[in-house]
This record gives sequence, C-alpha cells and structure tokens, in this order.
Amino acid sequence: MTLPEYWVQLREMLLGRTVTDRQLAGNSLSIWVDTAQGARKGWTIWLEPAWHVIGPERVLAGSMQAQDEDDASGWQAVSDALDSLVGHTIDALEVEPISGDLTVRLSGGMTARTFASDPREQFHWRIRDLATNFEVVGSPHGMRAVAAA
Repeated sequence: MTLPEYWVQLREMLLGRTVTDRQLAGNSLSIWVDTAQGARKGWTIWLEPAWHVIGPERVLAGSMQAQDEDDASGWQAVSDALDSLVGHTIDALEVEPISGDLTVRLSGGMTARTFASDPREQFHWRIRDLATNFEVVGSPHGMRAVAAA
C-alpha cells in the first residue's frame, strides 16, 4: 500500500471516532482517539509546536501559551482549555500540501491545527495507530510513514 493510499485509509478510520483523552507534554499536544493509557488500540495525534486549538468563536489555547508555566494564564489555562476536546468526534483531517500543516476538525466547531514555523522542521505532527505501532509523520517536507519505536 502506498503512503497516499494509507493516508486515505487512516483518515477514513478516524472519521467519527471520539477524543477520549488529551495530554500536554511541555508545549506538545497529544490527542487520544478511542484509546486509554496503556491500551494497544486506538490512535494518538501528536501536535508539535506550533499549534493552536480554536472553538466556534475564539482561539482557546496555543503552544506558545503552554510554554508559560509561571503565569496562571499559561500552562494551566491551556491544560484546562484542552479538557474541552474530550468527548468530541473527528469530523475531518486535512493536510495542507505546501506547509504540511495538519488540521483536525472536531464536532461542535472545535479545531486543532499545526502551523509551520520553521521550514527545517522534520515533523510537526504524527498520527500513531496503537494497534500496529505504525505512524504517519507530517512536516513542511511532506508526509512519511514509519514504524514507531
């Protein structure tokens, strides 16, 4: 199977699936889809800086904000805002062909999106299938598939 064929299949598998958890590791965001910690099923969608999450009316959180661990409007506020992702379903996954940016559209008008901030980046998002440990990685250099370590 070619990478474009796998991407189409992966995208179709994720549509309609539910966000079951999220993690904030520094200023990287992991969205867990139909999985729980330690499970060998479901998917994780990692967004590396730079990213933001928007709701129907405003930007809710962003990776630069998550870097601020000292101010109450920083990391903790981002963590609290990201809780609102849980329970939403994936409506669409889109990759912008020039920048490689990933947009995850969720029910309720929620969106999580990366945006290229450095053309040298080797990855700014990855989607891992936890059952197969196979992942698709995206960057301004395009997409590639890898067997996760």
